[in-house]
Amino acid sequence: MNIRDFRALARNLVREFGMLNKQSNGSRFSPLQIHLMIEVSEQPLGVTELAARLCIDKASASRALRSLVAAGVIETVDHPDDRRHNLHRLSKQGGKALAGIESDADGFMQAALAQLDDDELASTTAAMKKMTAALRSARKQRDANLRVRPIAERDDAAMAAIIREVFREYGMDKMEGVSLHDPDLDRLTGLYRDNGGRYWVLERDGQVVGGVGMAPLAGEEPGYCELQKLFFKPGARGLGMARYMVVQALKAARAAGYRYCYLETTEQLKEAIGLYYALGFTLLTERRGNTGHHGCNVCMLKNLQNDDM
Repeated sequence: MNIRDFRALARNLVREFGMLNKQSNGSRFSPLQIHLMIEVSEQPLGVTELAARLCIDKASASRALRSLVAAGVIETVDHPDDRRHNLHRLSKQGGKALAGIESDADGFMQAALAQLDDDELASTTAAMKKMTAALRSARKQRDANLRVRPIAERDDAAMAAIIREVFREYGMDKMEGVSLHDPDLDRLTGLYRDNGGRYWVLERDGQVVGGVGMAPLAGEEPGYCELQKLFFKPGARGLGMARYMVVQALKAARAAGYRYCYLETTEQLKEAIGLYYALGFTLLTERRGNTGHHGCNVCMLKNLQNDDM
């Protein structure tokens, strides 16, 4: 889909939710004020935490909180552990106001959901969850000064060190038949240039912090590629970059004419396995090709022709 068309869909969704109104849901409160009321109805929170939860700057959160305190719907209390900071909680008056807002919003949403059959509702819910996660990851990545680019020879030593570091971290450095012992581990740039594959590294503030590769699956018929050497330093995790880079590798494989993507890993790398399942890889009972990694006990395959990634 064209990016402008997708943005138009997002704008229309925001408009239909009434998020552009000065006052929302027929109340006297703005959408931002209502979001703040919802958050502090669950537990007292400080302005910094509220700003982070709502993805807004601290100054905007402070202004909205002051208006709600003045209206009597939020009250300020001392922080139990730090008297220099205050917490905010919903007042009794605020609780009554929020209950009415929630009831009206529930009714409107119920009317909207009634337009969808059960299967449509399930797919819409799944799509909204996936899009929310994608937006959250994109925001974190934007703020983290990250860059993805093809590997260069100057990166070989750093990437090999990261791979060895991860094997030690997960207690796999004594295992045989895994990529740790690949003879070309210290020359990844040359390896992927020679085998017709591609390898990408992740840079953070000019330092290589991870990478992933894709190459033809050795010993298999044409049309099969292999996802290889997905490794990140601990500080580069939690930003959604593993998913992002694997997705880019899969798109590159599809564009290159591959029909299937195969991978081998170990059961210790549970986070990676969870990602592979989420991206549509299925577990195999037998190995494919001839990777030389007999120590890997998890083999998976993704059909690139029938992709709902």
